[in-house]
Order: sequence, then C-alpha cells, then structure tokens
Amino acid sequence: MALLYAMGNVHPVAMTEAQALLPYRMRGIGLGALNTLVFLGVSASSSVFGVLAYLPLSADVTCGLVFGATAMALTIALAVYVACRPKAIEAQGVAIASD
Repeated sequence: MALLYAMGNVHPVAMTEAQALLPYRMRGIGLGALNTLVFLGVSASSSVFGVLAYLPLSADVTCGLVFGATAMALTIALAVYVACRPKAIEAQGVAIASD
C-alpha cells in the first residue's frame, strides 16, 4: 500500500517534468490537459478498484488484482514516457531556437 501511495504522489513530479518539456507557448494548455488526464485516471482506477473489490474473491486475490492493475497502468505510462521524452526534448529545442 505504501508503494501505491508513493506512486500517487508522482503528480507534482510529472507536472514539473511536463513544464520543462512543453514549449513555452503551449505550457498552459499542456499542463491543463495533463492535469485533466491525471484526474480522469484517478477516477477510472478508483472505479476499477471498486469493481475488483466487489468480486466474490478472497482478499489475497483481490489485492493481487489491484496491485496487478496498478503495475500494468504504471508500466504502460512508463513505456509511453520513455518513448515520447526524446521527441519532446527535440521539439523543445526547436521551439527555443525559433524564439
């Protein structure tokens, strides 16, 4: 549970990283969109966890499913971040050079 709590506190780090990577002219819209996606993700995962909690399974299996779903979401997010970060850095360099 501590790991889940710690991952939930990644939001400020993600916002700071996004602020550094987004071009100056798109920063407000980009951060607003990212913040919206964060809260949509939280609400969607809460719904999924609620559905998992009501399944007629043992507590061990339910916790395993919750942790598995969380691990899957984090893995997908990390893969997208790793794939997109070099492109964002390159785009930022182009935007700064054109200013």
